[in-house]
Amino acid sequence: MSGFGCGGNPFKDGITGGDFMGGLFDDRPILEDKIKMLLTDVETEGEKRGYEKASKEYDVAYKEIEKQFKETEAFFENQKNIYDYQANQLLDYLEILEKKHEYLEKQVELKTNAVSMKYSIPIDIIKRSMAEGSLFTGVYHTVDILDLIYSYKEKKLRQAEQKGYEEARILFDKKLQKLKDELKKLKEHGDREIDTLSKTNSQIRGDIFELEIKNSVLEIKSAELQILL
Repeated sequence: MSGFGCGGNPFKDGITGGDFMGGLFDDRPILEDKIKMLLTDVETEGEKRGYEKASKEYDVAYKEIEKQFKETEAFFENQKNIYDYQANQLLDYLEILEKKHEYLEKQVELKTNAVSMKYSIPIDIIKRSMAEGSLFTGVYHTVDILDLIYSYKEKKLRQAEQKGYEEARILFDKKLQKLKDELKKLKEHGDREIDTLSKTNSQIRGDIFELEIKNSVLEIKSAELQILL
């Protein structure tokens, strides 16, 4: 009697049930999987899986580059702030020195005139003597239809998945490369800015050093002239 006539399970001890041949087909797709595959739009599903796979792979790399971008941006912004602060400090000091220089020049001029008048020495002679130095001294598998359809669609699914994966890879590669390019430009731009700021500050320091020397010389000359007054 048929298993269907007695309300039995036609698949019990059959191909997909029981312990037939010791579970020989345990790893083969079950009927539910085959039907599900039959109803699946494998092209769309495959591409979707491919995109998801690529997205997971690229997400870590993209986030890492994005992290580097933000850290680099913050680094250069911090460096710019430091150099800007230094430049403002140096410019303030330079302004003080310039004012001091003007004052000392006037003092030397006044005292030169005073010494000239007091000792009846021509101003040119006093200036020439001080010009020499010191005023004093100079110094990065099955055969049934359902199985065939399942296998076919499974293959299509994998092909579509690979297609979606490759397409996503291209998109993510472009996106990743764009971010890398932006990071490179940021670094190059930041390096140029820092280099410019560094050179500017060096120039200011040079001007300060030169002015300090000049002021020192003027102070000595002023003191020497004072002795004679």
